[in-house]
Amino acid sequence: MKQKLSGLIIVAAVVFMAACGKKAPSYTQYIPKEASYVVAMDVKSMVGKLEKDSLSVENMLEVLKDSSDPSKYAKAIEMWNQFKDAGLDFENRIYFAVPSVDMNSGNVNIEVVAGLRDEKKLQDFIAKTHNAPKVTKDGDLSYVTIEQMLIGWNKDAVIILGGHTAPNMSGMYPGGADSLSAAVPAPVPGGTASLLADLKKYFALKKDQSMASMDMFTDLVAQKGDVSIFTNSNSLAGSQANPALTMMPKVKELLEGIYSTSIVDFENGKMVMKSQTFVGPKLAEVLKKYAGPTVDMSLVDIYPSNNIGGVAAFSFKPELIPELLKQAGVDALADGFLSQEGLSTNDIIKAFKGDFAIVFSDFGMSAVEKKNPENGVSYTSWQPSGKLVVAVRIGDKVAFEKLLSLSTKAGLMLRNGNRLVPARNGVADTSNSMFIGLENDLLVISNDNTVYDAYIAKKGKIGLSDDARNTMKGSSVAFFMDAQKVLNAIPETMFDTSAMHEKNVLARSKSVFKTMDFTTGNFDGKKIESKGEVIMVSDKNSLPQLVRFLMYAAGEMKMKQAEDSAKWQIDNNDDVDSVATVPVN
Repeated sequence: MKQKLSGLIIVAAVVFMAACGKKAPSYTQYIPKEASYVVAMDVKSMVGKLEKDSLSVENMLEVLKDSSDPSKYAKAIEMWNQFKDAGLDFENRIYFAVPSVDMNSGNVNIEVVAGLRDEKKLQDFIAKTHNAPKVTKDGDLSYVTIEQMLIGWNKDAVIILGGHTAPNMSGMYPGGADSLSAAVPAPVPGGTASLLADLKKYFALKKDQSMASMDMFTDLVAQKGDVSIFTNSNSLAGSQANPALTMMPKVKELLEGIYSTSIVDFENGKMVMKSQTFVGPKLAEVLKKYAGPTVDMSLVDIYPSNNIGGVAAFSFKPELIPELLKQAGVDALADGFLSQEGLSTNDIIKAFKGDFAIVFSDFGMSAVEKKNPENGVSYTSWQPSGKLVVAVRIGDKVAFEKLLSLSTKAGLMLRNGNRLVPARNGVADTSNSMFIGLENDLLVISNDNTVYDAYIAKKGKIGLSDDARNTMKGSSVAFFMDAQKVLNAIPETMFDTSAMHEKNVLARSKSVFKTMDFTTGNFDGKKIESKGEVIMVSDKNSLPQLVRFLMYAAGEMKMKQAEDSAKWQIDNNDDVDSVATVPVN
């Protein structure tokens, strides 16, 4: 257990350590070019934001405090104090990567790369860990195993390498554990043979084999941002990562060349994520041809409520779908399937214009009295409630009626003028509370008849802030949620004495989170841009706000776990130790 704690402290410290000293060189050369994901963290910036709010690693480790085992927190603090002088260089960004994915075998590697300032201090730190592992030297490379992690270093950098471990399934085999021994790599000093081979390979990479040679990645990490994220679909679409794609060469060709870059920045009052997705020439040709539509805000503006919980809208040219099917080489398969119902992909595409909107309002929790069918005892059940509208712009009415006739012939829908009634085997389903109708060029669905009537009459006006509306306008995909309204609609009365800690977490969340939004633009011939924001308390940086909330939630859940454990011990006549824990403020 102590050794496992050592490993966790090392990884956690890589994230939270602030550093001083001269700027170190980039270590991206130790990350393979085919890595699926790479996350670069500006530790210096993030820790600076935490320290301005009086948050330190010592503060964050307080979640480990537990009076049933006071030594846990003390050991963590001791480990941290030792680690602060372990010779690592945190002036540069720290890189977390998924260098290889093999869906065929289920193997996934996780790599952490940091700089090294003083090898002797690192070895001294390792020597102080519980059951200190032996350092193995192999040329310029040194390595040790701590728990299930392989830690290797040369004179420039440290790599922490871990791999996915297949579950122990020996109980499923007649021969037991011995029958699986041949499948388990033979142990070697410092780690398994496969991890050690990967470690050596990563340290031996040439620049043109590494992420350091990829302009999109180097441009990304050169920009200001607390967290930078790079995704490479070429790796995920590779034959080893996804063997199914070897049977679909056109799909593989369509996916090749897709990269995405994202920057997350913790600003005062909000977390901001900006992303760009770049595509290969094959997909770019298709997207460029069908780019252009933006969300139809007229579908949103007439929603009759001021108590808006969330809005989602998107618009696209329906012709994009059959073109993608064609380029992927599955258009004949799709048409063959639809032909059994007398349809084609062209029928479906013509039926819709490509504008969709969903608006949700008046969220709440309602107390419903129920009876246990087994003993007849009454109890209160809390159920979510709310009102919504789904609006879909109809394209060719003849094609749409052709689609609609399938549901009526199957007895799933009854036609009553312009209204559609959900049915079962041709009989109206009285238990279904959805109201569906065709209103000129709109298909409208709502769970409230009053909202439906007001929506189609266009008598209402949505209570959406100008900021939210302007954020959505001009995007091809847009999402907005008023987290404050949704959270405030959850009454504290629904929590009884056994759920006080959940109640406390809910109360804290109401004081932290305000709104959330996400938008995506059209393809501009080179890329697709997206942006997301989580709005929080305006006069404080969002990173310490988020960390303090997570610390508080962890402390509350820990106290609940201790109380549940104590109750179980009492119910089972066991001795009860002290279970009080220290809440985190």
